Amino acid sequence: MIRYVFFLPLAVQFMLLADTAAFHANYQLARLYYQAEKYENAILKYEYLLGQYPNNSALIRNLATATYTPWRYTCRLFLLSAGL
Repeated sequence: MIRYVFFLPLAVQFMLLADTAAFHANYQLARLYYQAEKYENAILKYEYLLGQYPNNSALIRNLATATYTPWRYTCRLFLLSAGL
């Protein structure tokens, strides 16, 4: 079962070719990018969705999380390397 997970984002992208306004497909793709630690791609998808649905609180929260997570790891690594 685990080997099919790697093909899921590609399958979702093919769905998007048919309907670029598909909220759930774009949202799922953004979540998959975030889980795969591809934060830049996740941020782009969340920003795209927020352009269509600007008052969606789940999108705002997920965009904030995707933006904050890489920064948090960078700061933590900096503090660890500085011995703090």
